[in-house]
Amino acid sequence: VFLLGAGDFKPRWFYSVIAPLPLVLMLSARLGGAASANRDAALAVLAAVSVAGIMIYRVALDIGQPMACQPECRTEQPVAAWAQDLREAGFAGGTILTNDYHLAGNLRAAMPEARLISSQFPRRAYARPAGEGQCLIVWNTLNLHLKDAMFDYAESQLGAGPASREPEGTFIHPIAGNEAYLMALNYRFAEPAEQCR
Repeated sequence: VFLLGAGDFKPRWFYSVIAPLPLVLMLSARLGGAASANRDAALAVLAAVSVAGIMIYRVALDIGQPMACQPECRTEQPVAAWAQDLREAGFAGGTILTNDYHLAGNLRAAMPEARLISSQFPRRAYARPAGEGQCLIVWNTLNLHLKDAMFDYAESQLGAGPASREPEGTFIHPIAGNEAYLMALNYRFAEPAEQCR
């Protein structure tokens, strides 16, 4: 914190530090001398218990995730249902602009025919659209604070300013594994433009 000025730490940043620790522990135990057989057995038990604990935690997480992931639940979002809804609403191919890169990535997997763009990245990060298509703007309720920035991006970066910033329609589905938790996806078609078609 003091050296780099970082104020936020993600657990995955420490994996590279933590990963070699078991190896260091094993090597130091191996060099221990007469009591090394007892240490080897203790380390083997510790390793087995750790692996079993991690596996139990992972299974419990997969079972409990749909109940505890609120509000984001990115891995349980009803993306396949939303993709089908967007097709039924008239989307036949082209560019989809989202307000969230997680949503863009998930929709990309469910709609390979579409060019997905997140307003969280600069336009130069994306290839130019190929051919003719539609311009669709979608946003979920998780990142409503990014909605205006997304519409500003549509106008300034893509040249696709829709007539309104209100949803043309909304699709609501339960997340996977928790029928009680509903998630909404809003959409609005815009006139195709040079960078959004």
